[in-house]
Amino acid sequence: MKREASPAQTLQRVNTMASLPEWTGSWTVKRAQLIATVRAFFIERGYLEVDTPLLRPYASPDLHVVAPRLAGPKPRFLCASPEMEMKRLLAVVRRPIFQITKSFREGEEGQWHAPEFTLVEWYHLDSDSARLRQETRALVLRLAEEAASLGLSPPSALCHHTAWAEHSFEETWNAAGLPQLSTLHDSEVDAHWAFDVQPHLGKPRPLFVTPWPSRLAGLARCSAPGTADRFEAFFAGLELCNGFAENTDAALQRERWLAAFGSSAPSVMDESYLAALAELPPCAGNALGLDRVFALLAGAPSLSAVLPFAPPADR
Repeated sequence: MKREASPAQTLQRVNTMASLPEWTGSWTVKRAQLIATVRAFFIERGYLEVDTPLLRPYASPDLHVVAPRLAGPKPRFLCASPEMEMKRLLAVVRRPIFQITKSFREGEEGQWHAPEFTLVEWYHLDSDSARLRQETRALVLRLAEEAASLGLSPPSALCHHTAWAEHSFEETWNAAGLPQLSTLHDSEVDAHWAFDVQPHLGKPRPLFVTPWPSRLAGLARCSAPGTADRFEAFFAGLELCNGFAENTDAALQRERWLAAFGSSAPSVMDESYLAALAELPPCAGNALGLDRVFALLAGAPSLSAVLPFAPPADR
């Protein structure tokens, strides 16, 4: 008499046939629950869910982010961030909006990077970023609670709303004993930040770094001369999110892009976005990388551990 396979054996056989890790089935259910939690969080707060194209005719407006370009006679790029299109929508609907979507980055691969990843991006009609930081804390706490209910063991520091610290970019930079910002090119600042500063941030508790020098915040509103209302959140040496109060001055934005990109500025100069800035109400937006947050909540050793379709060599 043929003995029937157990559910676990059947799942293992199916995963093997599909060339997926053994944990794919159970994790897919947990991931779906976590994404549903994110969606419910924003809908409960009156946010409108929107969707924007994954293909756009312009390159990334961030000098240090490379959007993959598709072959063909016309310029078409995979979306590195939905922010341009979301702010154009915001200028029309004039109410809080959010989106859970995929984002693509050229050359970003490693333990905590992937060329394709999932994020949630949201915008509120506020003149500064304070509400976004509060919502970021609340969302991560909500996800930690959901993760615990799913049998995961989230870090205790992510389970307390009051655990988050806050320091300015200047304080954080000076504490690292690095050269004065005024003596460095932006690319040198980015390299020092990535290798000498960031790996030590958010230990043992989550940290907001805010505000930032305006020279490092090309789309943000200046809160004071030389200072931008921008924030990033870190935990265990990882950047979790990037948010800021939005610049709504089209002429200033054009000047910034010309100064940053020079002769290649037309490749990022989205005229539809610049036109929308005239109608954009005071607002602030934030993008939170969900794959990193999920990996931290699951105690995973890398991003690929929570991405079922990661390349085999990365698993």
